[in-house]
Amino acid sequence: MIIALEGLCYAGKTTTCKALCQIQKDLFPVAEYSKLINPSKFPDYKCRTKESIIFFIKLEKIRQKIIKEKIKEGLIPVLDRSFISCIAFDYAMCKMGIKNKNFWKTTEKLFLTQNFILPDIIFFFDVSQVEIKTRAKENPCKMPSFFVNVKFNQFFKEFIVSQHHIPVKIINANVEPETVMKQVLTKFKP
Repeated sequence: MIIALEGLCYAGKTTTCKALCQIQKDLFPVAEYSKLINPSKFPDYKCRTKESIIFFIKLEKIRQKIIKEKIKEGLIPVLDRSFISCIAFDYAMCKMGIKNKNFWKTTEKLFLTQNFILPDIIFFFDVSQVEIKTRAKENPCKMPSFFVNVKFNQFFKEFIVSQHHIPVKIINANVEPETVMKQVLTKFKP
């Protein structure tokens, strides 16, 4: 069993991932890419190329190794974003016209040919633009401005929710972290 926490920037995925794994000892947190390597080393999002996708595939290979090890240990990995986010980001950039309209299909193909383990369930943390902007002011970090763009976020969500081969549960992330946690625990019992 693999659980993925997906959602918009500032939705509370990392906070919930850590908290879930603290209260439920059979869960193990798997950090998002920005915790594996300093984001300043990430390729420029607007200049996304096949080579930059391969950069993220290499990071995912590190995570996949951790995932496989934890499963062997009898633990349930909880992903702070899955590799599906990379495809969703490129999908949203294409829909906004930042990238060629079919570039996301290259990203999808490159990731899916790796035979990475897919999550068994996705919790999508849905948060309003007002809340995103409030949280961004409280916890500023460097990221492309379009990550907090209304249209970008709509397209990102559209892609994640369209993963029909994986159950996607929507979580209202506009509320306090404790309430978000309760929603996750109510919708999933490992």
